[in-house]
Amino acid sequence: MSCRQLTPNVIDFARGIALDRSREAAVLEHIRSCVPCAALVERERAMSAMLRRVADEERVPEQNDVRLGRLLAIFDAPRPRAGRVKIALEWSLAASVLIVAGLAVGWKGGMPATHGHLAATPAPPANAESAFVVLPGASALPRFESGQVIRMELPSADGAIQADVLFGQDGLARAVRFVQ
Repeated sequence: MSCRQLTPNVIDFARGIALDRSREAAVLEHIRSCVPCAALVERERAMSAMLRRVADEERVPEQNDVRLGRLLAIFDAPRPRAGRVKIALEWSLAASVLIVAGLAVGWKGGMPATHGHLAATPAPPANAESAFVVLPGASALPRFESGQVIRMELPSADGAIQADVLFGQDGLARAVRFVQ
């Protein structure tokens, strides 16, 4: 066998780990003829002896089982979930849906491109019932050239709310309106 194949057995032999007879015989035969492996055995034996001395000299502090039990109980105790956490999760889910929908739309525009100067976000229609609400920060986005309206359901505490989301040519949400 090669040194590479026998190295784990040589190390176990040097550390005093019991090997079966065939492996031990193979290791003994190998280290008689291989100087590097014989040196490895000596280094491992010396290191094991030093580690045993250090372990014997170390003082192991007594464990306080009561204190340890209290600490583990604190970590194992169930955490109460506040109502605000549920609301935050719902809003996070709604934002995730909007982001995914924006990415799904990609760079494809659903409305024909118009030329000329347009506002950064579209102006809401005169009909207040169907008015889009411009999302915060939408005015800082690139100029609105074309877009697409996607209807989606957003989760809420009362169930699902249908909303139309206006995405610009860049795939970013610009405005939203809630459908009755």
